[in-house]
Amino acid sequence: MNISIKDKIYNDLIKFKSKKILLGHSGGIDSSVLANILYDFKIDFSIAHCNFQLRGKESEDDFKFVSKWSNENKIPFFCSKFSTKKYCQINKTNVQLATRDLRYNWFFELQNIYKFDFIFTAHHLDDQFETFLINSSRGTGLKGLLGIVNSKKVYRPFLNITKNEIFDYAIRNKISWRDDKSNYENYYVRNKFRNNIIPEIEKITPDYLKKFKNTIDNLDETNLFIKNSIEKIRNKIFKIENKIIKVKVKSLLKLEPLNFHLHELFYSYGFNSKELEKLLSSNTGKQLFSKSHRVLIDRGFLVLNQLIKKKNESYLIDLNEKKIKSPIKLNFKYVSKYDKEILNHNFASIDLMKIKEPLILRKPLSKDYFYPIGMQGKKTVSKYFKDEKYSIYDKENQWLLVSDNDIVWVVGKRLDSRFAATKNSIKVLEVKCVL
Repeated sequence: MNISIKDKIYNDLIKFKSKKILLGHSGGIDSSVLANILYDFKIDFSIAHCNFQLRGKESEDDFKFVSKWSNENKIPFFCSKFSTKKYCQINKTNVQLATRDLRYNWFFELQNIYKFDFIFTAHHLDDQFETFLINSSRGTGLKGLLGIVNSKKVYRPFLNITKNEIFDYAIRNKISWRDDKSNYENYYVRNKFRNNIIPEIEKITPDYLKKFKNTIDNLDETNLFIKNSIEKIRNKIFKIENKIIKVKVKSLLKLEPLNFHLHELFYSYGFNSKELEKLLSSNTGKQLFSKSHRVLIDRGFLVLNQLIKKKNESYLIDLNEKKIKSPIKLNFKYVSKYDKEILNHNFASIDLMKIKEPLILRKPLSKDYFYPIGMQGKKTVSKYFKDEKYSIYDKENQWLLVSDNDIVWVVGKRLDSRFAATKNSIKVLEVKCVL
């Protein structure tokens, strides 16, 4: 006796009883069956339907079908119409990639607004096999072979369920659905595999999906082993300092095979392993950018940080305030005399009679110079950075306290002798940098 797919996924779905779910529902048989099962299990879910406006009246009828089912069963319903063809033209992409991007971007937007715990889609084992074949034919690594996988935000309860099982369940339980006629056309690559290649595979190996499931299970275990191994390497050689990751170039060069390790260690940051391999032999200052991060070579280290959109890099200081919290934390205190006992790098004792208000906090400029206290004469800030062996990141994150374009204090490092309080000062501003 065949086990119902409802029974197969019972132990899986029961874990989501206390969760808030958003189900992507096209109106097709897969999502219609999943919607009915979620309803029977009394899962708290809403439906999101995408109208890509690609099939004229059929697209409108899909919308009406899903909307009607949702209303009849009192399920919250969301729908969005997309100008898919226009999106393809603007972004120079094909329809399949466009619909995927539009769909998931909208799903994630709904998830953020309405605080859904998970997004559900009705992808099944046949979809997984098609993706496996497509990716294999294009040349791929392990992640491409795994194809459709669950993530922290998206879950697919049917990944171990076949299309035939879904169809049988729909017939036995009298579930209605909309049939997308474009699935039978061979315009798209996926349809060519589905309609032409897979039927031939089935003739040769009738139980191909069962065997494919074993393959996926083996690949999953291999992937888990690799992830654990890479994590051990990452914990050993990645050093985090002030939200910046530093890795010794020598440590990376010892890894074999190098290209594989670079890919596994840095792909999540958006970097290409081949480009990283070239970077490892570059001089200090050479850098690469991804959409989210920057990586550079700095004195024998590969240094990685997240890109942050630069805001105003110049801030007026209100000396009537006792402290500021942005862009850095500074405490202010007025005293009548100079106290040399409390001096250290994070503390500046400034003669108020020598400065011009307002004081400004800003980042260094190319021609900046100052007269470092304890040193002879003036020095450019860039030369000071070099002498102090500042890294590129140290330079970028250094703040200056400035009066009328003159540097008063390289914050947290060294005061300018022109503005330093002395025993003869009659009004002193004490500034403390709070780390």
